Amino acid sequence: MEHNNHIKNILKESTLFRLYFILMSILAVAYVSIETYKSEINKPLIEKSGLTKSEFLEAHSLTILANNVEIALVVLALLGVWVIYLKKYRPYMGSFLISHIIFLAAIFLMGTVVAKIFDAPVGNLTEIVFSTAGPVLLLLIIYIALSVKKGLSVLTSS
Repeated sequence: MEHNNHIKNILKESTLFRLYFILMSILAVAYVSIETYKSEINKPLIEKSGLTKSEFLEAHSLTILANNVEIALVVLALLGVWVIYLKKYRPYMGSFLISHIIFLAAIFLMGTVVAKIFDAPVGNLTEIVFSTAGPVLLLLIIYIALSVKKGLSVLTSS
């Protein structure tokens, strides 16, 4: 019962986690937008036999920008995992995991839909789901280990 209460209240009770998910959302939309734009400008370039220096530089700049946004997402996810592991926020760990998994599923769905609409590579648009899933998987392992440890301590104290 208490766990369900945390699931409902993590975003209501914690400005920090509201800010976290808002920043993650802004960065994810920026990443998908950059990759979509990059795909749109690359289509005619692929059909051409040669690229001008300015075309190459624009495509390269967009790739660097997309990579930087992806790195920012991973760093933000790592910070989120670190903060939720702190004792003060640890009761929200299950809620954070569920919220984050739903968030990643939504980003995957958004990338897939945008890829179909703009005929863009779905792998490029959904890549951030997989790169940011690492910290969440780490937290899931920690959560399971803490739950098992807590369960074992309840069993041995009985």
